[in-house]
Amino acid sequence: MMENEECFQEFFQVAGLAIAFRQLSSQHADVLYSTMKLLISLSSREECKKAGRAVNCMKIFFNILTTTNVTFSTSPFSNGLRDIYPIKATAVTCLLSFGDVQSWVDFAQTTGAPKVVEAVLPLLETNSSPTILAGLQLTAFLAEIGHVEKSTRYAEAIVSTGLIPVIVLRLTGDTEMRQSAAIALSWLTSNPEARKAIYEVQGLFSLVSLLLQPLPDLQERVLWGIANFCSDQNYQKAVVDSGAIFPAVKFLTPGQGSDPVLSNALKIVLLLAQVPDYRQALKDAGTIVALQKNLLSPNKTIKMASQRVIGFLS
Repeated sequence: MMENEECFQEFFQVAGLAIAFRQLSSQHADVLYSTMKLLISLSSREECKKAGRAVNCMKIFFNILTTTNVTFSTSPFSNGLRDIYPIKATAVTCLLSFGDVQSWVDFAQTTGAPKVVEAVLPLLETNSSPTILAGLQLTAFLAEIGHVEKSTRYAEAIVSTGLIPVIVLRLTGDTEMRQSAAIALSWLTSNPEARKAIYEVQGLFSLVSLLLQPLPDLQERVLWGIANFCSDQNYQKAVVDSGAIFPAVKFLTPGQGSDPVLSNALKIVLLLAQVPDYRQALKDAGTIVALQKNLLSPNKTIKMASQRVIGFLS
């Protein structure tokens, strides 16, 4: 009897999800918005993700993101939506909730990475803060995919679409915007073409300036991005000129941040210490003193890297 009840329950769940996904073909703003909100609340459940895959939900949500053909209700019982931006922001949340890394890699092949990125640009150019934030979060995720999957599709599309200057501009937004924009730029620094584009619009200087702000959640990612610039000889002087040495040295002292923060700061000074021209600047910033305590670190990688830097500077 219990098995029959479970079967019926599963049947109604699947049927209900199928109806919900079918509602996404509506052109009514209230229906689209409410349905997507419902699906987001259920997106952590495997049966919901399975139903989404069955109907190719990535394509459905992307079509909503790019649509301009939506009807708004004048009923006093409606959600009160008067423009399309909340719908587009919610569509982005759905894409991020239902699309795993492999789904996005496949989507870049079937839909085309440039087309995906072109859909993001209008989100970043609006005056709607939630919509801008959604666009930045999606950009950061696409940039991360490019790094994790060793794929250049999304990074190249972000560069060619002219998205990078817009992302750098959003580093001056509120805290959430700054965080998402900085994360996106940091991931993009692993791509040579994106790194060049970031540098050309003063993005390196903007990243360094974030280290001077009280944003502890960003320290690891920003230092990682600056270290990527350091790993490229074409930008090592620019890193020094940007004033990155002093904030990087600050994070070398144990207790100033987590081990990943310390490791990324250490990578910056290690790369620069190997170039004779920058050793005096590192000494003047107090690098040797900052590294002394790391010689007793239980973390062998940090200990050995600290020894190497001190060796270069001694």
